[in-house]
Amino acid sequence: MKFTSKFLVFIFAFLFFSSNIFADTLGYVSKAEADKAVSALNITKRLRHFCAPCNDKTFRDEQVDSVYASKADETSYRVIVNGKAIDLGYVYFPLTDGKWKNLAAWVGYKFDYIPEFLEIQTAPTNPPPRNDTNATEIDWMPVVEMDKQIFPAFFLATATKPIVESQTAGVIGDAQGLVGMHIINPKANTRLKIGIEIDSILKYQEFDANLAEKGKYYQVYPKLVWNWNALKSYKKAAPANASFALYLDGKLIEKKNVVVRIRSVNEAVYAYSYLLDENRWANTKWLFAAYVNEDHEWIDQILKEALNAKVVDSFTGYQEDYKKVFAQVFAVWYVLQKRNFKYSSITNTSGTGTTTKVYSQYVRLFDESINGSQANCVDGSVLIASILKKIGLRVGLVLIPGHCFLVFDITGKGDWRGLETTMMGSTDLSNFGDEKSKAEASMAGFFKAVDAGTKSFGDSLQGINQKDPRYNLIDIDEARRSGIYPLSW
Repeated sequence: MKFTSKFLVFIFAFLFFSSNIFADTLGYVSKAEADKAVSALNITKRLRHFCAPCNDKTFRDEQVDSVYASKADETSYRVIVNGKAIDLGYVYFPLTDGKWKNLAAWVGYKFDYIPEFLEIQTAPTNPPPRNDTNATEIDWMPVVEMDKQIFPAFFLATATKPIVESQTAGVIGDAQGLVGMHIINPKANTRLKIGIEIDSILKYQEFDANLAEKGKYYQVYPKLVWNWNALKSYKKAAPANASFALYLDGKLIEKKNVVVRIRSVNEAVYAYSYLLDENRWANTKWLFAAYVNEDHEWIDQILKEALNAKVVDSFTGYQEDYKKVFAQVFAVWYVLQKRNFKYSSITNTSGTGTTTKVYSQYVRLFDESINGSQANCVDGSVLIASILKKIGLRVGLVLIPGHCFLVFDITGKGDWRGLETTMMGSTDLSNFGDEKSKAEASMAGFFKAVDAGTKSFGDSLQGINQKDPRYNLIDIDEARRSGIYPLSW
């Protein structure tokens, strides 16, 4: 048979493209899609390479040390992991329920030839770790996330959020639950009942469920009713007993006790690693919004003092122009300076940064900061944010590595300006005699703090926009709409 040159070119092209048909399913994406992928991998810090169309039989794990979006051309971006571009169609990342989700599906694409979830080892293949030596045929364990610690502020802040029933296979009960049990079901259609009690903060409660599949790994998180007053009372960390009882088909199988540590209500947990995947972290920095307390009864006194200082004649929010907004913020700054407010670098107690699996920050409550006339970067930011929100201004907390500062919106439309609250004590008003001199000196220091805070905000914007977990803008209005309310007393 004689082949023409055109036919040979066709054969070569067919062979080339047929062998590479899956080479670039989703290597180039939009900026928004790249940012979403980067955000997921920045949190999970793990991925699995698996190409279903290539008939892969196993996956390849990779630890994510660095990940960012790189512009490829005028309209597309690539996701770079550990210095190499990845194809989102052949990469999976872990979810909290143990499943591995395809990154292309995560950013919004569906392909018939690419499974949304990695079916190989989607759940733990070994029984959960034993936490006692009692012999039993039932493999189960009590679970208290956050490394067996209870942070009262976490539950108080989310008290009014609606409980969401889990829709994930193998996870039963509260989709956001932290206290429960894991069990390998001994037989099909098991009637399960779990009883839970924690000294002083959780009265004995029971939860029923049906476990359908034999041998399946189930995670059960009951919808719990906490003793809110008891949670509020914890000002120092203390141990407590968490008691768990397992019933199957109406029969008590076993009781287990877990010693937990109840933290102070002042401790804001801002990150913790998951029990089933210690390399994956939950970002809970939104909890700082709960320490912003615009309802505190002492705010009216602060505002009265500000009016008496004659810096402004009223607090009107956004009813006037941005200059009046600056004047209102300065009035609050000034009255706190007159109260001799100082920056304190003391941020830690024996409870903060408790373990390598949980990170927390001690935050003074509103009255504690006012009474002590001192505040660290977080305390000062939540204090002033509380007052500014009370007068109708939109405020936020910006968290960057090792620091927190306040931002306020000068128009109500997202025109943020920063305020470095740690600079409040840099002007000693006792060095100035009359009220006018004090106010002028305070205003000069105030605008220096605005300049410093606004510059820091500008420097942080890239990390915030790229969803880097180290950089966070916590919009207090958004936090309230999501159900995060003040730790009011």
